Amino acid sequence: MQVFKCALRILRASFIFPLIYVVGLSFLSVLIASSVTPVTDAHQGEFQRAEYAYAIIDRDGSTLSSSFADALAVGGQEVFVADERVSIQDAIAKGQVDQLLIIPAGYEERFLAAQSADEVPEIEAVVSYSSLAGAYVDEVVGEYASLLYALKATEGSGDVQAFVDDALAFAAKQAQGTVLEGEMGYSALDQLILYLTWGMYPLFTGITVCIGVLLYRIGRADVRKRNLTSPLPLRSLNAQSVLSCVVVACASAAWVLVLGLIAFPEGAAELGAAGVGACALVVMVFSLIPTSIGFLLGMLGANTGVVNSVGNIAGLAISFFGGAWFSVSLMAPIVRDLAHWLPGLWYTQACTAIADASRGTAGADLGSVGTSLGVMALFAAAFFCAGMVASKRRAQTSDAGGNRAAEAVRA
Repeated sequence: MQVFKCALRILRASFIFPLIYVVGLSFLSVLIASSVTPVTDAHQGEFQRAEYAYAIIDRDGSTLSSSFADALAVGGQEVFVADERVSIQDAIAKGQVDQLLIIPAGYEERFLAAQSADEVPEIEAVVSYSSLAGAYVDEVVGEYASLLYALKATEGSGDVQAFVDDALAFAAKQAQGTVLEGEMGYSALDQLILYLTWGMYPLFTGITVCIGVLLYRIGRADVRKRNLTSPLPLRSLNAQSVLSCVVVACASAAWVLVLGLIAFPEGAAELGAAGVGACALVVMVFSLIPTSIGFLLGMLGANTGVVNSVGNIAGLAISFFGGAWFSVSLMAPIVRDLAHWLPGLWYTQACTAIADASRGTAGADLGSVGTSLGVMALFAAAFFCAGMVASKRRAQTSDAGGNRAAEAVRA
C-alpha cells in the first residue's frame, strides 16, 4: 500500500482543496436550501390591503386637493411633514413615509379647466427608495386622479363636492377575497432535494480538483521515479492509484449526503429509509463522473491550475444545465435539449423521481431512476476509458509528464 499511503500524505498536505470545494461549497448549498421556507399551514382569512405611510403637502387647499388625503386614508396612515425643504428631505431619507405628495397651488382650477386627460395637472411625488409601497401609492394616486377626471367629464364641473364625494365612494370600495390553500408549496423534502441538486457543484468540482491535484503530484518525476524503482508491480501501482481516487470520491459523496441529512432531518424522515438509500446510490453514481474526469486530467499530466479551471468551469456548467440555478423547464427549448447531453439533468431527474415516489405523487416513475443511473454510469465509463488510454500512452511515450523517470528505470 505504498502508493495509497503516499496519496493520503499528499491529500493531507493539500487539505485546502477539499476544505474549500467539498466542505465550504456544501455548506453554501445548505444555506441556499435553507432560504426556501417550507409551507406548513395554509393562510386563511380575508384578503387585506397592505398599509402604507404617506404625507401630503397641500399648497392649493381646495376641495379637490384635500380629497387626495381622504382617498389615501382608506389604505394607509398619514404622516405630517412640514412644508420645508429640510423636513421633506428628512421624511424621505429616514424612511418616515413611503411617498410624499406635493399638490401645487391652483391645482383645482387647472384640473377643472382641463379639456383632456393629458391636460390634467401633475402632482409632484417623491417615492421612498427603501420601500416598494411607494410605487403602490403612486398607482393609487394616479387611479384616483383618473377617476376624478372621468366623473368630472360625466357629471360636469359645476358641483365639485358632488363628483369628489362620488370618487371617494368608489375609491373606498375594495375587492373581497380569501386566500385558498394551493397544492404548490415547498416542503421539508423539497428543501432536501434542493440541497442535493445544489450539491452537484461541490461534488463535481471538489472531486475533480482533489483527484486531479492528487494524480498530478503522484505523477511528478521524482515521485514517479521512486515508485518505479521500488519492487512494487506496475499493476499494483495503478490499482492503488485508482483506489486513492475512489476513496476521495466516496469520502466527498458521504460528506455531502450526511450533511444534507443532518441539516434537513424532516426531509430525510419524509424521504424514508428506502428513499435515503436510493438518493445515496444516485449521489455515489454521480460521483463516479468527476472521479473519472479527475483521473483523465491526472493521466494527461494537467497541473494544478488546469485542474482548478476545468473543475470550476465544468462544475458550473453541469449544475446550471442540471437545474440547480433554476428549473430546466423554464429554459429555452434548445437549452433543454442540450441539457440532456450533460450528466447534471439526469442526476436531478433521479433525485426528483425518488422524492415524488416517497410522497406518493401521482405519476411518479421509479423506472426513470434506473435510466438516469445508467446514463450517469455511461458518462463515467467513457471518461474512465479515455483516462486509461491516456495512462497507457503516458507509460509508452517520453513526451508525457513524468515518463522520463520510467525511461531512466528501463535504462
